[in-house]
Amino acid sequence: MHKGRAAISFLFVLFTIVVFFIGLRIGKRIEKIDKTYEQSQKTAQKNALRTDPFLTYIPFYSSFCGMRFLHPAALKEQDDQATDEAALVYDNKMITLRCTNQHIRTFNRMRNSLTLTEEKTIASAAAQLYTSSLKDTYLIYIVHPTTEKEIIVTISKNLLPLFEQTLEFVK
Repeated sequence: MHKGRAAISFLFVLFTIVVFFIGLRIGKRIEKIDKTYEQSQKTAQKNALRTDPFLTYIPFYSSFCGMRFLHPAALKEQDDQATDEAALVYDNKMITLRCTNQHIRTFNRMRNSLTLTEEKTIASAAAQLYTSSLKDTYLIYIVHPTTEKEIIVTISKNLLPLFEQTLEFVK
């Protein structure tokens, strides 16, 4: 009877040690998960504090071309442009406006070498979208509905939806 108690006590101690080590392994896994969660929370907080300049929009107005639209705040107007044209640029994204007869003549000469992608109406004006030789860029030929001034817009493809939605013609 004495040997039976010793065997049961030994098995109990052995079982307790096994449970202790299993608990340690589970604790390490939980600690690892906690550290990963804390790190992801810190990263999310840093990203939330940083404002994306492509999520903030500001208006642009061209009196010469007679149009206005919204564009991402990251696009900055180039200072070296003439008053009859405008260029908004940031990295590889851009919007340029050209409204002079000289630009229209140049565009008409090269129009045959361009691929007409689509004809559509933008802000109540008929527009023709051409694929540009520049990667991810469209050329848009559009006629001002009131002044009948011809306008050439070069625009990055990802900026086209915003341009279409916010374009307004003014006199």
